[in-house]
Amino acid sequence: GKGRLQRRWEAPAGSSLLLSLLFKPDWPAEQANWLTMIASVAMAEAVAEETAVPVRIKWPNDLVIKVENVWHKVGGLLLEGDVGVDGRIRSVVLGIGLNVNIPAEQLPTGETPPTSLLAVLGRLVSRRALLVDFLQRVEVGVDTAVAGQSPQAAWQERLITLGQPVQVTHTGTNQAIVGMAESTDAFGHLLVRDETGKLHTVTAGDVTLRVKT
Repeated sequence: GKGRLQRRWEAPAGSSLLLSLLFKPDWPAEQANWLTMIASVAMAEAVAEETAVPVRIKWPNDLVIKVENVWHKVGGLLLEGDVGVDGRIRSVVLGIGLNVNIPAEQLPTGETPPTSLLAVLGRLVSRRALLVDFLQRVEVGVDTAVAGQSPQAAWQERLITLGQPVQVTHTGTNQAIVGMAESTDAFGHLLVRDETGKLHTVTAGDVTLRVKT
């Protein structure tokens, strides 16, 4: 699979949930991130329901589990879309990957240490049950959003990034902002206050949680 910034996502056959969902919401382009929010929360809730393992979200789209007081990546999402000349969404493809039954010794390396549900639980997990639960929650979430209710609050509650010192590296320029992640806006952009007190709206980039000293 493909991750952000052209990174690869690989998993042994039959070990994980790897899927893409097609949406055609009649929304303005800036609202597309609602789908990432909906799917992130849906997957976190599905994992909790099926395994009792708490899953959180690292902005903007990593699914993480705390193992021995360290956050490990268990999954991720990638949103790609087509926008019309009127600024409204024509179609969106949302890719999702979740490490389910990958043994610890077969996990790939990454900037964020990886894990799987098997590695955390020590037992196999039904991918079918996870998938059904996840898709049902996505359907409810999209219907709720179409009715006008934002998924931001439920998504923001699960973010590990807020209230933490961060370094944000802008995609393409490698320019960095160092500061405190304070909140997100209605479209899921990260609000970071730098060391001079200036508030930055971050729409994309790599975010590193900095160790408090």
